[in-house]
Amino acid sequence: MKISPFVRKTQNQIQNFFLNQATGFTSGLNVGNQTSQGVEFEFDKGNFARNGIAAKLSLAYTNSYIKYTDLPNGTTVVDPINAQIKAYNAYTSTCAAHPTIAPCAGAATSSGTAAPCYTTAGLPDFGCATTSVANPYWNAPVQALLDPNGNYPTFDYFPGGIGGAVDGYGAPYTATFLLQYKHDRLAITPALQLFAGQRYGSPATTLGVQPDTCTGIVGPAAGDSRYNYGAVGGAGFDYTTCGTLTGGIPDPYTRKFDAIGAFSQPTQLQLHMQISYDVSKRVSLVVNLANIFNTCFGGSKTGFTVNGACYYGLVTNGTTGDVGNLYNPGSAIQPYVNTPYEPFVGQASSDRSGLLKVPFGVFVSARVKL
Repeated sequence: MKISPFVRKTQNQIQNFFLNQATGFTSGLNVGNQTSQGVEFEFDKGNFARNGIAAKLSLAYTNSYIKYTDLPNGTTVVDPINAQIKAYNAYTSTCAAHPTIAPCAGAATSSGTAAPCYTTAGLPDFGCATTSVANPYWNAPVQALLDPNGNYPTFDYFPGGIGGAVDGYGAPYTATFLLQYKHDRLAITPALQLFAGQRYGSPATTLGVQPDTCTGIVGPAAGDSRYNYGAVGGAGFDYTTCGTLTGGIPDPYTRKFDAIGAFSQPTQLQLHMQISYDVSKRVSLVVNLANIFNTCFGGSKTGFTVNGACYYGLVTNGTTGDVGNLYNPGSAIQPYVNTPYEPFVGQASSDRSGLLKVPFGVFVSARVKL
């Protein structure tokens, strides 16, 4: 039996960023102090080279997090996300009444004034005429900012704008159990593996209009499904005539800008087996039965999660995101753009191959010693 605690601290860790999400163009900066710590437990019973039963159990827990340091200009990599959140908050009545509080300070609407309605020329309309565009965020609660000095889950690519990275790396909980029965030339070895706790989530996932840039209306705001918090008056916007918020709007399922790594991926359990037979001293036949049993369960339960999914992320980098309020009443919305995170079950993907439910496979090989 072995118990192995470990800790690794890295100063000036390189954090990768998307410079152009649509083309996958990336770069990195030395802006992180990363800590990875945990403990591994191993239990061995018997001898895998001898006849009889042998077993090996390995359990590992890893807590990996990063704290972002200041850039030479005094800002941090978290500040652009907070600027995007403030850009949304600027349209709320709270920021209109209290423009100096932290979630609002330094932000402004496109027109420069927060109002319950805007004319189709982009001017504030506090009377909310029936021909003015109702502000869908006026009655919404102010969203909290990210802590620039906080500890965050480790990501291959730092979450940026909509369509950027949403998935962390590394599973905090991993386990492997091997059990072998050996009798002379024959060995049967089933293997059970478990992965759990990988984080995902990003503040920028959902598209949203800038109401003071809309030049068209489509009907009364009352009863419009895009106005989750109601409207003082005015008309619903025609999204085809509107500009968009760079950082989008809150996740429509959680009603907030999700924290970095806010959710836990499903747990995956896999069973494999290897059967080997020594035909002679130089020739062995090996049969590997992969994914005899492969299932996913658990993880964070939200309005967008589905049964059987093994992973949640983005299909591709670019501008893909939840449709948010970029639609007009009566539009048919495809499921592909109706959730902030896409569920994956069995799609082929090089960076998620260990996290997907792949089919049962049989592999036969002959090993010859010269």
